[in-house]
Amino acid sequence: MRALPLVLSIVACAAATASTPPDLPLFHGCHDGFINWIKKNPEPEASPLRLVSIDCVGISSDSYYPTSVSPNGAAVQHWSSGYIQHFNIAPLGEPGGVQLVNKVTYRTLASHDPSGAAPDAIAWSVDSGALWSVRQAVNPSGFAITGLTPIKLGLDGSIHDLPLLRHAAGPLDGIMWVGGEGKAVALFGWRGGYYKPEHDDPEPTLAIIDASTGKILDSLPVRTIPTFKDRLPAYGVTHSIGSATGAILPDGRVRTVLHMNRWIERPQGGSNKREDIIRHTDFWLEWTQGEAPQEWRDSYASDWLKPAVLSADGSKLLVMRELQPNGVQVFDCDDCKVTPPTPVTGTIAELIDVVTRRALWTLPATATQFWSQRTPPAISPDGRYGLFQLPPSDMRRPIALVDMRNGRIIQTIAPSMVGSYADSFGFTKEGKRVWVATANVVRIYSFD
Repeated sequence: MRALPLVLSIVACAAATASTPPDLPLFHGCHDGFINWIKKNPEPEASPLRLVSIDCVGISSDSYYPTSVSPNGAAVQHWSSGYIQHFNIAPLGEPGGVQLVNKVTYRTLASHDPSGAAPDAIAWSVDSGALWSVRQAVNPSGFAITGLTPIKLGLDGSIHDLPLLRHAAGPLDGIMWVGGEGKAVALFGWRGGYYKPEHDDPEPTLAIIDASTGKILDSLPVRTIPTFKDRLPAYGVTHSIGSATGAILPDGRVRTVLHMNRWIERPQGGSNKREDIIRHTDFWLEWTQGEAPQEWRDSYASDWLKPAVLSADGSKLLVMRELQPNGVQVFDCDDCKVTPPTPVTGTIAELIDVVTRRALWTLPATATQFWSQRTPPAISPDGRYGLFQLPPSDMRRPIALVDMRNGRIIQTIAPSMVGSYADSFGFTKEGKRVWVATANVVRIYSFD
């Protein structure tokens, strides 16, 4: 283990377990005001999920990036955004934890960073005993000096260097961990404009890697992808990826599905007339290790952000669809008189067969107020259940538990939030529990 220029400090976390009646969850580390609020605003009783605990974890929460819970449900991690970028690891249900300062320039594959539509450059190991991540040398303004370097973090804050990754296309500029054993989808030679000094990237390349061994398992220069080839001269690749997801196939290979943003092309001569601008639609790019990439057009071309997740076996893609009411959205104007938005009913989620690209089911919903739709959905390890957000109602933003066979909503989780809504959620590895996180507040639900 080689020492790295990261700052480590021990974080104390008050985690006294509050005494609660049998019908209320256990509280860990939460102050009395929060507990009283939850008691006065309980979640509606439902099944098969039952709220069993709420942890108020002592971590930095000044971030647009999501919190995530370990596969065994015993710990939480949060890597904040902003100038400092605190990275936190803390146990659930007991005091303690560690905090690092680890600043990098670009943390996800997506161009809308941080959007939540692509996983952060941090992921739990499959056994919950460590985390896969990256470090980078940056200047005081946050511009990159070097490419990303993969590392492995222990729960005690120990930092382990992984074998150096080298690629002819250039430095490592983005990573999405897949499967929890060190494999990942990576960008090489992709973001030269975010370095000081800047540099050209003549051959931007997607790659599938094994960071635990330092091996490049497969490479895909973007000039070999038909739609990318057309896009490169006019638009480049830096802002090309809208969302991303990945999975390990039953045979051990990596599969990734990327949503590539729509873009506009100005004609030669530089005309700014609307009628002269060429508008290119977005598309999905599916790439399986050892195979040629596949592209297909999306049936919802008007959607800008499309959070999605692959099933654990890589066969199905659960996609969130943009659903907002009609009207004018106004921010920070207490004296403005704005007509309430008109409710809109449409598709909120869709399950797609990755091989046939056929929609297996769609789920309708109605949006009555404007809301942020950047949180990606989740699928249980056995593929039986799905989780995704529904449009807000009555000051709550429900999370739907759905039957993945037909899209039927089995239950809605409607946490009473103090100040903000849930920004991440998922299943534990054994699939018997669900976690819902809002910054440093983590709720654990158990299947009856």
